[in-house]
Amino acid sequence: MTFSEDSRQKLKSVSTATLTSVLLKHRLRNVFIRNVHKINKGAPRLVGPGAFEQTVFEDFAEERVRAGEGIFGLYPPEAEAEQAFREWRREKGR
Repeated sequence: MTFSEDSRQKLKSVSTATLTSVLLKHRLRNVFIRNVHKINKGAPRLVGPGAFEQTVFEDFAEERVRAGEGIFGLYPPEAEAEQAFREWRREKGR
């Protein structure tokens, strides 16, 4: 499988944890992610409240993708997706 350079750059900004979660939610349990490198070597590990926030955001993104929206613009979130996420959280009480 080949990717366009644009797709490759966008995928570089998504964590392997996020990709794995999306694959698991689509029942793809026998998929391996190989040759993983940390993009920002100085970034801290995502734990605690950050992990919870990421989980909430992934629920939002999954809902949007199931409704037919593409993943680009959601990961990484652009301004429009961030605004939609804030509204979604307000509506859902999360």
